[in-house]
Amino acid sequence: MAKSMQTRRISTGWRGPTPEQKRQWKKNKKAWKAKQIAARYTAEARERRAAKRAEEAEKREAEKAAKDAK
Repeated sequence: MAKSMQTRRISTGWRGPTPEQKRQWKKNKKAWKAKQIAARYTAEARERRAAKRAEEAEKREAEKAAKDAK
């Protein structure tokens, strides 16, 4: 039975990725992660986060003022 299973698997024509392909995938994944991290720390991203925090602070103050007014 094991031999027939093996024959069937090979007869489909698909074989697993080669070690070279795996290395390339890993390299691409690391490069993608590095780009994501770099994008996180750009000046534009910092400015966007600061603006978002300012908007949230204004929103909280407005909610607090509305709550205190009641």
